[in-house]
Amino acid sequence: MTGRAPLFLMIKPPPPVVKELRRCTLAFGLDETHKPEHYHATLQPLGESSLWPEARLDSLCDALASIEAEPFAVAFDRLDGALLRGRKGLRAPGAFQRKLAQRLAARGFVLPDYEFWLHLSLAYKGPERRAAIRPIGWLVEDFRLIRSVHGRGHEELGRWSLRRRQLELGLWSAGAERG
Repeated sequence: MTGRAPLFLMIKPPPPVVKELRRCTLAFGLDETHKPEHYHATLQPLGESSLWPEARLDSLCDALASIEAEPFAVAFDRLDGALLRGRKGLRAPGAFQRKLAQRLAARGFVLPDYEFWLHLSLAYKGPERRAAIRPIGWLVEDFRLIRSVHGRGHEELGRWSLRRRQLELGLWSAGAERG
């Protein structure tokens, strides 16, 4: 493999949200060459993929598969240049990112320094403009290991589901008597 191909842990928006993000990109006149399938929020960069031999990647995937976490909401409500910033007050994305980093460190993985802040790039470049936007968000139900191959896009190497630990119980069902 030639050229840069870094690895990342990331979350990606579902198709209906991708359409909203694309409308936002166009509405603010941002660079349209950033493909919608590349929209993502980085949880943790992992460095250049050439430094991850297959056995190390397998160990990483095993560690990631052991992560237990609940789905969580993300929302973006501010445009800052060509990216969206996460809504203030959201604690779950940062808590999940810390859980990932701690689990990997506990398993002996040395991670690049990364100061997590929830953001999503809409374009490669755009006018320096800041604006509040109608919040765009989704319920994160999985996270992914991605190799970002320059010129070819995102190659998914793994995906892990987040699962609810408690069932949501209705207070009453249609057939139950109310009293």
